[in-house]
Amino acid sequence: DLLGNVTKAAFRHDYPEQQLSALHTLKNLSDDPFNLVTMTNTPGCTATLLALANNDASCSPSSPRSPTARSSPLSSKGGDTSTEGSTLAERNTMAQYLACDTLATLSHWLLTLSATRKSKDGVGGGFDMNRRTFKQCTWEAWD
Repeated sequence: DLLGNVTKAAFRHDYPEQQLSALHTLKNLSDDPFNLVTMTNTPGCTATLLALANNDASCSPSSPRSPTARSSPLSSKGGDTSTEGSTLAERNTMAQYLACDTLATLSHWLLTLSATRKSKDGVGGGFDMNRRTFKQCTWEAWD
């Protein structure tokens, strides 16, 4: 299942380039409203996006307090790690932004879908019964 594998790749903090690519893929898929059901039915997809959207500096892999933080190749060679730390922080910020943007897009499609739902069986003259408007909708039940 391709979407399941993309979801797993989006949660992999140890490969930041792969994670960002997977998040960009999820974002592109969320732009099409026909993918809403598939994305919400994929196990872990919404949970992964929520976890990444709630990610902050205290639980990111670049944080020194994080149990999954790995030593960088530059630090073992005595190189400058300040640019690498800022790059990891930028990647974590970008991952968080993409997850939030994807969730916002999915939320938009859910709201649009619920707001444009027509009345069942055409009763009500085809008016949008659930759309929030101040327009009065008259309907003669005794005709």
